[in-house]
Amino acid sequence: MSVPKDAQLVELAVTKEGFVPATVNVKSGKPVHLVVTRKVERTCATEIVMKDFGVKETLPLGHPVSIVVTPKGPGQYRYACGMDMIAGALRVQ
Repeated sequence: MSVPKDAQLVELAVTKEGFVPATVNVKSGKPVHLVVTRKVERTCATEIVMKDFGVKETLPLGHPVSIVVTPKGPGQYRYACGMDMIAGALRVQ
């Protein structure tokens, strides 16, 4: 995967509390490079789904997963586990 040079780096972890941080602030008009690492075995968040961007990625335990998305404009873009029980949001300003 090629990560644009101007991408905003966001690191997320899956812990017993869910996605940490649960809300992330980013700037509009720039790609966002998410690096998601699942740090707990017992969780339903074994994948991340971002319906607004057509993202559905498996999150193997202990292995960072890179995802690049480009928000179309300001607003909140949800990320969640495959069962949609654990969630968070990209807040684009």
